[in-house]
Amino acid sequence: MPSTGNDSTNSGNQRILIEEGLFLIPSSSASDPHLIGSKCRNCEEVVFPRQAGCPNCCSENVEEILLGPKGKLYSFTNVNRPVPEGYKGPIPYGVGLVDLPEGVRIVAHLTENDPEKLKVGMDLMLVIDKLFEDPEGHEIVGFKFKPL
Repeated sequence: MPSTGNDSTNSGNQRILIEEGLFLIPSSSASDPHLIGSKCRNCEEVVFPRQAGCPNCCSENVEEILLGPKGKLYSFTNVNRPVPEGYKGPIPYGVGLVDLPEGVRIVAHLTENDPEKLKVGMDLMLVIDKLFEDPEGHEIVGFKFKPL
């Protein structure tokens, strides 16, 4: 059964999700993680993250769906300077616009920040990865996309 909650790593430190309800963590290495989105039953608009109502037609007749785990890189940039207060991860880091097969384009961290290794249109795979450690040494994890 996939997990949407916290768990422990091999080192005994707790893994804490950056935000509940954004993604499912696979229960085994044979499964892929998935983002959690929503799809309108009226107009079929797909959004991420999931929402209680449709931003397109304003219907509340939406269903939760799993997105990904693969996508295509639409555009990217690298952040090489200190960012606004609140970001605790490493610098530099890559950020991309990723097109998912369900027809939604999202902003996501990339596991790669070398522009020579990133190409618009390349295939990407969703991964759950450490974003930073909190003051107690717990891994704060979120989703990223890595080149295939």
